[in-house]
Amino acid sequence: MYDKTIHIVTCEYLEQEIRKILEKVKWEVSVHFFPHNCEGRVDLLKELELLREENGGKGHLWLLVGGSCIGSLDIPFQAEEGVHTLCREQCSFLLGEAGSLKKHQQEGAYIVTAGGLGAWGQHIEEWGFTQKVAQEFFQEWCTSIALVDTGVNPRSTLDLKDFAQYVDRDCQVIAADVNQFALYLTQTVYEMVQGRQNAKYPIRHNASPM
Repeated sequence: MYDKTIHIVTCEYLEQEIRKILEKVKWEVSVHFFPHNCEGRVDLLKELELLREENGGKGHLWLLVGGSCIGSLDIPFQAEEGVHTLCREQCSFLLGEAGSLKKHQQEGAYIVTAGGLGAWGQHIEEWGFTQKVAQEFFQEWCTSIALVDTGVNPRSTLDLKDFAQYVDRDCQVIAADVNQFALYLTQTVYEMVQGRQNAKYPIRHNASPM
């Protein structure tokens, strides 16, 4: 039932949590990761269309997981093709309590995930920043770097310290339970599969901000 005809599509920011969840539930579903798109550099609709051409088939189900990069998409083929979404205002809000994370942001924190931190050096390079420019940028933008730590990667706290030191910002860890995200994800996939079995399309499952 939970096989390769079910496709989960998300960006690297949620990759580590999704891999851990699927490992635990032992689902043999197809998983696709695209580069983070917070700056709108990636044409996600085009990426999705290519994925469907390469991996699609009759009765395949697609779940797009993320933040506003997913929620703002106008997907023309969604109604007839079983494409579903699981998103929040920001992807990190799927991992932690949205109200608490917003409070941290209001206090000047830049919220990051384990997946985002894993390639922080690459992101700095993509932005074209030298260390001096990166420090100036983050000093104007935030007072601290805050990791939503779900515990899926023991190294993420070290990555946090390295990144914060590089941009000359304080750092903090916000503890989160990956089981919360697991519940959102598995419940959505379950509803998708039930819908397919009942030949009902679509079941658009949009997680609204809390």
